[in-house]
Amino acid sequence: MIFNRAPIMLLLMAFWACSKDAPLSEPLPTLPPSVPANQYLQLSPGNAWVYQSRNINLQTGDTLSLSKLDSIRVASDTFIDRALYHVQKGTRLGAAFESVLRVSGPEAVDTSGQLYFSTQINKSNFSVPHSLLPENAQSATGSIDEGPVLTTAYGTYATRAYSMEVALYTPDGDNPEIRYDTLFFAQDVGLLRYVQHHPSHDLRVEMDLLRAYLR
Repeated sequence: MIFNRAPIMLLLMAFWACSKDAPLSEPLPTLPPSVPANQYLQLSPGNAWVYQSRNINLQTGDTLSLSKLDSIRVASDTFIDRALYHVQKGTRLGAAFESVLRVSGPEAVDTSGQLYFSTQINKSNFSVPHSLLPENAQSATGSIDEGPVLTTAYGTYATRAYSMEVALYTPDGDNPEIRYDTLFFAQDVGLLRYVQHHPSHDLRVEMDLLRAYLR
């Protein structure tokens, strides 16, 4: 039996041409694994940080270094409902500071389950937990994103920026005063810088890391 090869060759050539022109599917991008939050927070008992603060007059540019240093330490670990929490104590810009945090992967939450910190960027418009609220604050909303490279007396580091829009109580009890706070965390270091911006007073307050004692 004799076959006519011409139609078969035409079909093969057409298939080859279509295959050649067909776009190749792009592989899906793989996201980098999330960095554990504790690589930024460093919540091992005994770890401690010492900070120097200064006031900056935004109208004149004058800077006044505050004489008293601030310090924060990881005081202890404790179990609450069989979950491990880390207790931080100290002062921040002269005000007493304490937090009780549980770390789970890329996030750290307080005892009520509110987000305290995350290494996942582009988190925005979440309620800031009470433990992180500055003194005299009614409430605050937070966002987390890539921060700048910062230089302090302790060194130069890439950062995660935790930005807060803070509503402050006012003496007359009417419209709250708005202040902008930003915490900059560095991997393998902890809190590197804390900044308060007071637009209504043309004032900026900065707290920079001087020394860290990490285990």
